[in-house]
Amino acid sequence: MIGGSAILPIAVFAENSPSQGKANKELIESLKRQIDELEVKKDELKAKEKELREAAKEVKSEIKETRKLLSLQLRRGMSGEEVEALQEILSQDSSIYPEGLITGFFGPLTENAVRKFQRKYGIDSIGQVGPLTRVRLNALLEEWQSAGRSLPAGLLKKLGRLGTTTIATTTATSTRAQGEFKVTLCHKPGYANETITVAIPALVAHIAHGDRMGVCSGLPTPPTPTTTPDIIPPVISGVTATSVASTSAHITWATNEAADSKVWFATSTPVATSTATTVINASLVSAHDLLLSTLSASTTYYYKVSSKDSAGNEAISSESSFSTLP
Repeated sequence: MIGGSAILPIAVFAENSPSQGKANKELIESLKRQIDELEVKKDELKAKEKELREAAKEVKSEIKETRKLLSLQLRRGMSGEEVEALQEILSQDSSIYPEGLITGFFGPLTENAVRKFQRKYGIDSIGQVGPLTRVRLNALLEEWQSAGRSLPAGLLKKLGRLGTTTIATTTATSTRAQGEFKVTLCHKPGYANETITVAIPALVAHIAHGDRMGVCSGLPTPPTPTTTPDIIPPVISGVTATSVASTSAHITWATNEAADSKVWFATSTPVATSTATTVINASLVSAHDLLLSTLSASTTYYYKVSSKDSAGNEAISSESSFSTLP
């Protein structure tokens, strides 16, 4: 207190400096720009989300169409215009459908005709009309039309869904008329390994001959040749003792193929190959001649011969005998 008077504190408020105000304004502008950028990002994300949803719908639609295709089977017990159209096609070949009945009902006669049709065109003979059989039926109609052959009245109209075929493959992006739709195949997989594209009408024939769907991969591998192992022994014939002397003799025989030569001989019968004296020639020949020496005079000898071919198949003759000279 000065001079008896109280001095009150005075608050002094200083205004922001010009430089500080400018910095604050720039910060606000920067935040506004960031907000605008976030709004743009938000719109982009919404558009992307919509795009993904549409793509998911397309995938679901393709899966649905594929399942529908796989379920489009004509089988025993069904009836309708498609069955009637099927019977009309089958009846054009008497070797397949000799009865030729057009009833619109898929009974045992129609099932038997479908099996014959499938066997004729290299399709699994299941007696039901599935995607591959439909492809072949369509191809057959196209062949008839190209050849100028007249088709039964109203047949194409009755075929309905058979007119255009959709097949789901890894390369399929849309549904096309079967004549335009191309399928990628590996031609002769494992050997030729040639990647080709074929139209739907040719698909069945290629699959039946061993081609597979998709591109080839890896180097071609030649097929491993198959050989039948030799399990047949030689045939022995003409076993004879020749040039018999007092202490020696020749044993001769023939075989129908090259083989080695062996003789077992002894003075007792039967000849035991485990203990008998043995003479061997390992050369593979078809005319055999072995010399038995150091024999005893005026003695009867019993012997058997053997021949083994290069595959190890052995033939043994029955027992024979000869007597040496005095």
